[in-house]
Amino acid sequence: MKDYQKKLNVLILGAGFGGICTAKYLLKLTKKTPNIKITLIDGNTYHFFTPLLHEVATASIHSDHIKRPLRMVFKGEDVEFHHGEIEKIDLKKKTVEICTNYNSRDNPPKYDYYTYINKADFISDRRERFRYDYLVLAMGSDPNFYGVTGADKHSYTLSSIKTSEEIKARILECFELANQTNNLQLKKELLTFVVIGAGATGTEYLVELHDLCKNVLAEEFEFVKFNRDCRIILIEAMDQILPNMDPYLVKYAMKHLQDMEIEIMTSTKVTKITDCTIELNGKIFIPTHNVLWAAGVKANDLVASLPLKENSDGRVKVNSFLQAIDRSEVFALGDNACFMPKEGENPLMQTAQVAVQESKTVAMNIVKHFSGKKLHHFKYVFLGSTVSLGERKGVANLIGKFELKGFSAWFSWKLTYLRHLLVIEKLSRALWDWSFDLLYNRQMARFKLH
Repeated sequence: MKDYQKKLNVLILGAGFGGICTAKYLLKLTKKTPNIKITLIDGNTYHFFTPLLHEVATASIHSDHIKRPLRMVFKGEDVEFHHGEIEKIDLKKKTVEICTNYNSRDNPPKYDYYTYINKADFISDRRERFRYDYLVLAMGSDPNFYGVTGADKHSYTLSSIKTSEEIKARILECFELANQTNNLQLKKELLTFVVIGAGATGTEYLVELHDLCKNVLAEEFEFVKFNRDCRIILIEAMDQILPNMDPYLVKYAMKHLQDMEIEIMTSTKVTKITDCTIELNGKIFIPTHNVLWAAGVKANDLVASLPLKENSDGRVKVNSFLQAIDRSEVFALGDNACFMPKEGENPLMQTAQVAVQESKTVAMNIVKHFSGKKLHHFKYVFLGSTVSLGERKGVANLIGKFELKGFSAWFSWKLTYLRHLLVIEKLSRALWDWSFDLLYNRQMARFKLH
């Protein structure tokens, strides 16, 4: 094993928005401090824009559009990137162990008979150990199935590029199978799509799925009449969709979904999922082979296993400086952090907006702590929430004051996308991607289904 040591090692685990932005801010703050080494570790070789995974899953955009190679993101900058699966975090020894010889979650290695491979090197695990002075936990989240039987085995989640591509392939496969069977009941099951969780992720996926099925696949498969054969259902355990939105905007979104003839079931709990049915409230059964789980997330399993003070879903409890309460050299942010704005309030939500804001404070406090200066208290500023409803429509609440609906809300959703891109990309590249996505013919990506 290799040990990486220097005067001051800052180790960032995870290359989501929180991890990348922490590295970017540290670079700015340590330009005149050459004895600080920044190391970033992730299981993928690229960063991907999680808010648009639902569009990859419904073939609205190609997956390449939301991926950024990490070596390119930090090209020419003093950040050392390592690709590997994080296997062990030793808080006492201040080390992190990774395995670099494993099948990448999204890009498994391909070998052919003409490639010469060192057999011993290929078979044995290759592990590396990194020492840190400061550790940043930004490893993202895992789906939270809340103990629902079969949910982990028989439902899809929008958690990675790989799962999004699998969902897209599954949708097309179900139309193909429905085309081949004469069993009317099976045909109905194959063309019944259920989304569990009516937050932003579930709702945005739902409207894109509706568009794909009605305007693309129902036209390509002559046997399908959308209103007769396809059934799209949204299930929410709470008493309304988009729980964190203003009632006025929820009402607009509800009407929009109802106009699309989407079935909406609120105050409904999923109690069991099998390979062909969903059980609701312990007594209602919906035959289906297509279930998307978007009902919530929890902290990464490895983070949740650490001997740190955590909340019920495994998020590390942090102080106002975003340090782990019982480890001052460990910082947590984004999906891995349980930050309470005020006594008695709920923790901040696990969103990209929160992670980006927290990353700046984490970077600042690492530098201040190392320099012996007074740390900076984190203060979250709510910039608003936006939800796309498809067809160039949406709902948005900006800065908690301005409520938008329709095209203006959808456009603000695109601006949010641009703002996050600018943290990672240069202005010219971000504007090009954003403009293309805004103006292109939607069918261009759709036909890549085949």
